Amino acid sequence: MDTAEARAVLAVGRTAGAEEIRSAFRRQLRRTHPDVASDVADAGRRTARLVQAYATLRRSPGPEPAPGPATPPPPAGRLPTIGVAGDSLRWTVAPREAFRLLVEVVDSMGDITYLDVDAGLLDVVVVLGDGTACSLMATVAARSGHGEPPVTEVLFALEPLGAEARPPARPVVAAVAARLARATSAPQRDNASPQTRRPASS
Repeated sequence: MDTAEARAVLAVGRTAGAEEIRSAFRRQLRRTHPDVASDVADAGRRTARLVQAYATLRRSPGPEPAPGPATPPPPAGRLPTIGVAGDSLRWTVAPREAFRLLVEVVDSMGDITYLDVDAGLLDVVVVLGDGTACSLMATVAARSGHGEPPVTEVLFALEPLGAEARPPARPVVAAVAARLARATSAPQRDNASPQTRRPASS
């Protein structure tokens, strides 16, 4: 998704600043998120597009990092590579497998509130180290062209559930990436990281 399409999805103009973009994202998310808009047709896919548009515009207007050389498939016995770039991560594994492992990992970090395998959309409530409850939305998408090794990009959006200021997503994304790396090397359930913990049961 390019910036022009992202602006159209969020219905913001070319001169919209970060706060206007964030407000438009949250306003539209309240209309389409499957948890609050069960009557909206295809709510999961619409929410996924909103998350992708928001992530695209948050990377603008600065230049996007130049694409690196195609990542070769890991040699036999080698682990998939996971790289973090801002609010997203790239992973040398097929999207379906990435989504499956992502679900396992974030389930140990918080409470999953929405999951759509076909749309590659996942929403989990996490509690940050300072006690702020947030919605962590992830959109999983393939980024490899035909004939290239599988590369999956996971776009994240972290939004507080209350009136708190939006915290940076990168530490949480880095925590997710670290857990994914551990899960692929020795599948086991991790303890909660310093960045997040499971919400207390009510």
